[in-house]
Amino acid sequence: MRKYEKLCTMLRVESHLHHALKIALTHYGYQEENEATTENGSRYIFYGQTVFKAEVAKILFEYVAGTGMQLQQYWGNLFKPEKLLLVFEKYKLAETVRYSSTLDIATHKHIFTWGLLGFMHQFAEPDVLQHFIYKNFLENSEHLMPESKIYKNNYQYQTLFLCKLYYNAKPNIKIQAIGDKYVAKIEISNKIIAEVASSSYKYARQKAWKTALRSIAEHQEQKLLQNPEFISKEQERKEKLALEKETKRQANIQANEAKQALRSQVSQEKKVAREKAASERDRNRRDAKQAAKERKELAAKQNRIKQMGLENISAAKRRILEDKGILPKKK
Repeated sequence: MRKYEKLCTMLRVESHLHHALKIALTHYGYQEENEATTENGSRYIFYGQTVFKAEVAKILFEYVAGTGMQLQQYWGNLFKPEKLLLVFEKYKLAETVRYSSTLDIATHKHIFTWGLLGFMHQFAEPDVLQHFIYKNFLENSEHLMPESKIYKNNYQYQTLFLCKLYYNAKPNIKIQAIGDKYVAKIEISNKIIAEVASSSYKYARQKAWKTALRSIAEHQEQKLLQNPEFISKEQERKEKLALEKETKRQANIQANEAKQALRSQVSQEKKVAREKAASERDRNRRDAKQAAKERKELAAKQNRIKQMGLENISAAKRRILEDKGILPKKK
């Protein structure tokens, strides 16, 4: 189960969903070969091929420019087998999928990817699902959009498209020569959305379309900023970022405190070790000094004995001198 929990973490879904993820990545052939397995991922595959694709289609409808036919082609290109294979490899599904011994996994990787997509749509939080779709299907996919490069810098085409999309009307451009300048105006539904002047007819026309495009974009941006749903989601996003930032800050504080406590402990242990070593050295020094003193005193007594010529004294006399401490006692 550990590998499925790890995959849940990669997908940013709750780890307790690892059992559902395991089922989503199980081929029906595996169930037939293993009696203990009671479920397979066929329902998740169906869900991925229908509802997940519909979720992507909804995003394209709301945020991507293009005709219906262009969006249809773009939508289809996003789910080509090559794209599904990239998702399979990115999340290392080869380590988690379950299939029968007779299945050729090399030609069925896209099937397991559909199961994963169905699982994501079923269990991922909305913002996590949106992020998953963007990172795995929409990011760096402009080349899949038909004729997307042809109109990249064509301000007239883009303005015409946005006017049709947002106002269901066609803009008109009027250019008049006033003095030594050309004045270009663009109207939509009898409302002027751009007016520029230039000494060049061509530049006045181009600048007018560019200004109109910017005006429409700014107008739509203002509408979006006033949209209650957008405001709510933006507030949630900011709160989530603030919470993540605060959580990270607290984690850093705890980590620093733990490091500081460890450093203090190590420093205290080193201090105790130094004090113990110093005490040991002092004790050894005192013992050595005492031993040297005793040796010196013994040598002095022995010298006095020699000077007194008492090497051959009687036993009784020796005991008296030993009692007085002049001679060392015999053991």
